[in-house]
Amino acid sequence: MTAAGSTFRWRSIALAAFLPTLLFSIGEGAIIPLIPVAAHNLGATLAIAGLIAAMVTLGELAGDIPSGAVVGRIGERASMIAAAGVAVAGLLLSIVAPNPLVLGIGIFLVGLATAVFALARHAFMTSYVPLEFRARSLSTLGGRSGWATSSGRSSARASSSSPDRCSRRSGSS
Repeated sequence: MTAAGSTFRWRSIALAAFLPTLLFSIGEGAIIPLIPVAAHNLGATLAIAGLIAAMVTLGELAGDIPSGAVVGRIGERASMIAAAGVAVAGLLLSIVAPNPLVLGIGIFLVGLATAVFALARHAFMTSYVPLEFRARSLSTLGGRSGWATSSGRSSARASSSSPDRCSRRSGSS
């Protein structure tokens, strides 16, 4: 083991990288099943609700290239904090959305924030984890992210109303 490897502690990246990833992924996973329901409740058709749900992915695609410039300019930690702020702003916009268009814009902002956050967390891991631990740490990061997204979706499904209640709420029984 090298000198860098002997001084590396998993706890040193747990709070800085694994915990924010866990929380961000749970939150993102929790909103995904609720997006079509929210769109429907705002009067969107099935096709428009699908388009609004796809805005997360479209936001990620649109944000992938510019996120490199953001992370390069302000750094990994600041980028993760800023991305979390943009995600919260997008969620707040989605919560108060008066129509499907505003909901789509809010969800698009969440996708943009996801792109920046994902790149920043990977850049952080490659910067702060010694080479001999990098593969294990990135694999742990990916596993926790996948688990967190899945558990967020499961908790959202468990806590959301049944489809019958949603249709009664929107007035289409």
